Amino acid sequence: DKYGNVVDNTPRAYLAKNIGGMVCPPETDLTAPIGITANCTCGLRTKCAAASFATFTSLGDGNYRGELLVEKAGNNSLYVSASYKEQTTDLSGFGDEVVRYQEWPVRAFIVPNDLSTRSRIVTSESQYRAGGAMAFEVRAIDAYGNEITQGGEDARFTTFTSPATNTTHIVSDANTGIYQVTVRTTLAS
Repeated sequence: DKYGNVVDNTPRAYLAKNIGGMVCPPETDLTAPIGITANCTCGLRTKCAAASFATFTSLGDGNYRGELLVEKAGNNSLYVSASYKEQTTDLSGFGDEVVRYQEWPVRAFIVPNDLSTRSRIVTSESQYRAGGAMAFEVRAIDAYGNEITQGGEDARFTTFTSPATNTTHIVSDANTGIYQVTVRTTLAS
């Protein structure tokens, strides 16, 4: 209410279905300064990706949980609005009315999604010489093309030579996304 009290489980509380959220990805040129109501316009005219929307459920204690589909890592703009719409705010003159409609601009930092079966692992071989060590880099990419730089799920990969050899491969992890492979063989590959 206007005094800062949390209003919940009363006719004056927001219904979860009347709370909406919209996420604009980092490419947009539009920002929402604190305290200023702003609409996020995404699409071809602004040369940014389309906005995604959030749905909310009430936790019953004045808090709401929102579920977002965010396809781009980085600083996304999250706009949350709430409206009473068909609900009444008639409080019989007590004067502690709540805001009928309000929009709040928020900045949210989104981390990439975890590695999944929809993801792909990109490998690129570095230059190496015969008799020397060969190193390669594995970049984990999430389903939306964002590079996963920390966290995520475990993934396994295998190495092989062409032509094939039965020599054991030794793979060492530098914990930086770079792996060094030692193959004890006299075959050129």
